Amino acid sequence: MTRSMMRGATALAASAAVAAGLLLAGCGAGQVTQTETQQPPISGVNIDSPDHKVLLRNLAVVYTGPDGYPQGSTVPLQVWIVNQNQETLKLVSVTTDAGTVVLAGSGAVPSSSAPATSSASPSASGSPSAPASRSGSPSASGSPAASASPTASPTASPTPSGPPVNRQINVEIKSREMAILDPTGQRYLQITGLSEDLRPGQNVVLTFRFDNGVEIKTPVPIAVPLSPLPRTPLEFDDHE
Repeated sequence: MTRSMMRGATALAASAAVAAGLLLAGCGAGQVTQTETQQPPISGVNIDSPDHKVLLRNLAVVYTGPDGYPQGSTVPLQVWIVNQNQETLKLVSVTTDAGTVVLAGSGAVPSSSAPATSSASPSASGSPSAPASRSGSPSASGSPAASASPTASPTASPTPSGPPVNRQINVEIKSREMAILDPTGQRYLQITGLSEDLRPGQNVVLTFRFDNGVEIKTPVPIAVPLSPLPRTPLEFDDHE
């Protein structure tokens, strides 16, 4: 290769490098790439009220496994409720055709309404029932039937198999604050008596109602698992 040909190749390479640099600079100046508009997937539904003052965030059915929830089971929910109003807001009911929605968890029932402990009422009838006969001779069976064994019948209700529940939903959210209803916390929402099987990929429709008249109706999916499911080992024939 002659010197003139080498100089031409070097000039061509330099021109290509400059053009590539200008192209990259044009992409970065005012251009929006596709990855900048993409958002990471979320585990639940984000929906606002029509006036954008009540926000539901991360609303989903808690993931329980690939088989989902069978009919008749209890289904826990997760949701964050944000109050953008100037006054305190109250969630007064959540309804669905899939069952009955209640408030569950240790903070669902106020401590003042907790059932009373065992009230032992000993009925010790210590009055001897040995009446004297009219003939003046006391009855020969001088064994006074004094039932001194107190029948202590405690009225404490048995411990339920699940967390305490409150069928009257009353969740207060102060102005510019958020209420987190999640099974990992002290209170959360759950569907009892599931009307039919609920599997991953399916939805339940919930309607949230607040004391200021706001109503939000939305389909709610099962949340995605936090960790990938274990893979099933491949099955091979014996001759393989």
